[in-house]
Order: sequence, then C-alpha cells, then structure tokens
Amino acid sequence: MTIEDKAIKLILEYELKNGWEAEDVHRKGLPYDIVSKKGNEVRFIEVKATKGKMRPYIEVSEALLRGLGKYIGNYYVYYVYNLGKPKLRIIDPDTLFKNLRTWVKLYFRFSQAKIPEIELV
Repeated sequence: MTIEDKAIKLILEYELKNGWEAEDVHRKGLPYDIVSKKGNEVRFIEVKATKGKMRPYIEVSEALLRGLGKYIGNYYVYYVYNLGKPKLRIIDPDTLFKNLRTWVKLYFRFSQAKIPEIELV
C-alpha cells in the first residue's frame, strides 16, 4: 500500500466518523481524491501525505485548478503527515487560495501554526 493509499484510507475513516459520506475517486482521473457529502454540503478533497514532517508548501498544478471549474470553492486539501502516528491538517478553500503563490509551478504556502492539527489515531 502506498503512502497516498494509506492517507486516503485514514481520511475516508475520518470523514465517516465526522458524519460525512465519503467516496474514494482517486483512480478516476479527477482533480481530487475524495468526494465527501453531508446534507447539501459537498467537499472535493485532495489528499497530500508524507511519512515524516509536514512540508511548508504543497504543489498545486494549473491543470488541477482548471479542472476544478465551478467546484473550486469546495476544494479542500487534507494533509496527512507523520504516518507512524498520523496527524491531519485541513486546508479550506479560503485559506488555500489566499495563500497561493505563483512560481514556475503553482504552490500553496501556509503557516502551520494557523491550521489546527488533528490526531488521527
């Protein structure tokens, strides 16, 4: 099982535990990994994962942003790190797009202190 597969499994369990109906779509060629629904609310979740420490940035491709189209306001990044004792940071659309910086590639840079850390186990 890859790091991404482990992280997606953890997020599916997390969403279910928090009252969301989550579907794994990461092998369907969509610009997100999970679709999660609760009532009328829908989240399109990109899962990022690292075995160790959380990096201070994530890469977001221009193609991904274009592919989101009208769903861009419902795009979340769930960052799972420290997979030995997994932790999660949820980056909501407002935080994500307020901190977008353009270089040769598109990256999202954030202050870890401003995003709550959630224990997954």
